[in-house]
Amino acid sequence: MNRPKQGRFVDPESPRGYCIDYADVADAYAGEGIPETPAGVARLALGDLERYLARGTPGARGRFERAVTWLTRNTETIPGGFSGWAMPDPPRPFAGELPGAWFCGRVHAECLAVLVRGGTILGNTEAVAAARGAFGGFETLVDEGGFAREIAEEGTESGLESPLFIESYPLPELSLELLGHTTAMLAVHDYGRVAEPERAGRLFRRLADGLAYLIDLYDTGAWSLADLDERWRGRRLASAPEHRVHILHLRELERMTGAPILGETALRWGEYDASPLHVLRAGTRYAAFRMMNPGAPGGG
Repeated sequence: MNRPKQGRFVDPESPRGYCIDYADVADAYAGEGIPETPAGVARLALGDLERYLARGTPGARGRFERAVTWLTRNTETIPGGFSGWAMPDPPRPFAGELPGAWFCGRVHAECLAVLVRGGTILGNTEAVAAARGAFGGFETLVDEGGFAREIAEEGTESGLESPLFIESYPLPELSLELLGHTTAMLAVHDYGRVAEPERAGRLFRRLADGLAYLIDLYDTGAWSLADLDERWRGRRLASAPEHRVHILHLRELERMTGAPILGETALRWGEYDASPLHVLRAGTRYAAFRMMNPGAPGGG
């Protein structure tokens, strides 16, 4: 992925364009078909959607439609009883903790974002039905087969319901990858504009509480962390693309939630990114982390 940039057609009130512009993914894909992995399908679909909204390209719309159809027809039942998209082999460090066919919270969110847009832009009712079937994974706790993690006692941040955090990697121990959570928040918000607004709004508030509760822990004072997983040798710093997507997500989520801490954090992290010294040091530390933790997830 090139330097991430905000999607040009993002609209918090009606899911059309996506928060991140993935047109470069679509431009780089030379094949006439679509990939055969849920992550590849979702990114390509969002990129083709950006191209279609920008230029009205029939080919981009057609490939977006095919991706929506692929996601609609290739769901499986996740352990918690909801529909999702099985991933290929897990990252090497998680091989002993995740099964061969596993489900990723972040990819699940991107697939949900595609299906929601299949409903609003294409009028595809099957896509909305598939999104409805997948939504429950974000309400279900990790130890019950879903992606949600309770991170504080009830009443700590959100009254009678505990704050939640969405796990990209539903492991027995905490991982708390930031991009998995923010991507899920965007998808939950979009889903609520198409179906079950009260249900989605209630979950979105719990996820917003979870983000506000933990966000300071991701700030190193010079860069952002990718996760809070303690298994690593050293802290897993965000790659440059991940750090920049963090900023874009937080800006958009501040608009959705009105939470000043998200905008303040995005501003501070943007200042880190504008500093050549911070960028150089972060790149050096990121490379060192990759050497010490071969096979660790990351990159964008």
